[in-house]
Amino acid sequence: MTSYALIDTIDPAADTSNNVAPPQFFGLVNDGLVTLDHVAGPDGGRLVPDLALALPAPADHGRSYTFRLRPGIRYSTGALVRPSDVIWSVRRLFANGGSGVAYYRALTGAAPCQKGPAGL
Repeated sequence: MTSYALIDTIDPAADTSNNVAPPQFFGLVNDGLVTLDHVAGPDGGRLVPDLALALPAPADHGRSYTFRLRPGIRYSTGALVRPSDVIWSVRRLFANGGSGVAYYRALTGAAPCQKGPAGL
């Protein structure tokens, strides 16, 4: 049983901990390629672009998606967010063995990500 009073990480790739923050929290401290719309009512469950410029059309029977990042996105340090940063984060998720990996395994290109990023 999780006690949110004992949260030991807010790292979205570290969801192997029993004391990880609830999934709803990650949208407050992290951005993803897509997110749920932040509005009241049924539209709040609608998928919208976040770091992505637009929602991509699925290809390869829903196993492949090509995202384009919004231009000019910066980290709090001022550094630009690059496509390679997104790739690194997916590889890191695989390297950490988090439960979110199950959602990515069926995607085209997942096999190389399972090698993990350099330096981990």
